[in-house]
Amino acid sequence: MSTSDGELSELLEVALSDGDGLVAFVRAYIDESGTHDGSNVTTVAVILSRPTLWEEWSKRWNQTKAPIKVFHSVECANLRGAFKGWTASDRDRYVAKLLPIIGEFDFIGHLTGIDNRDVDRLASKTPRVRQEISSPYMICLQMALHRTLDYLNELGVDDRISFVHEDNDFQAEAHRCFNWMKVLPEYAGRSTSLMLAPKKEAVPLQAADIFAYEGNKRIRNIDGPERRAWRALNPERSKVRLDHLEYNGIKCWMEELERQGLPVL
Repeated sequence: MSTSDGELSELLEVALSDGDGLVAFVRAYIDESGTHDGSNVTTVAVILSRPTLWEEWSKRWNQTKAPIKVFHSVECANLRGAFKGWTASDRDRYVAKLLPIIGEFDFIGHLTGIDNRDVDRLASKTPRVRQEISSPYMICLQMALHRTLDYLNELGVDDRISFVHEDNDFQAEAHRCFNWMKVLPEYAGRSTSLMLAPKKEAVPLQAADIFAYEGNKRIRNIDGPERRAWRALNPERSKVRLDHLEYNGIKCWMEELERQGLPVL
């Protein structure tokens, strides 16, 4: 099912009371791909919907992904971890059944990808940005957060947004990027929060994992045919914005940050 901008705005209108008494209208799950040594591309995926819809999706996902307890794209692709001992044919049939659960779901998403080599080339041109945001992952995450909030602003959605990031080795960088974003003038008035959680408990992080992984594959072959997995995730090609920033785009973004002045966090 496709989701137009009008339908999205309607989708995000209904509030849900969180356990802490705050009203969270939109919940966004974040994951990354390509952060390992030797990777040429880093991607960060952000997928958003209402908490009530995430709860419904998580129930269906958990039922369908059995016997796998926590889905990790890298393990699935390489038949490691929970997929050790599986055949490629068994894996492919399993994935063909599982991925449409994401594609059929009412959500929007934004995927940002950068070439790590472009970041290295630009390091000397914006030294303070490179000092404060010390890795391609941090640059990509910061850009993804900006693009997500800009997208919501375009749609006229100014509701509270709660970001959920995996409780992993990048949590310090995630907090740094989030706190920096909050003090930028264009986002200072928006109500936002950041929570860390494991993928076993915050089940939609598993969907973000898949989008980050498949988005990374897509950006590496942006002019080639789409993988079947990517088509299954984004069947109408309207739910997910794919933002592939090349050298000049990254350069302009970093120069703008340098011009604005980075806060000391």
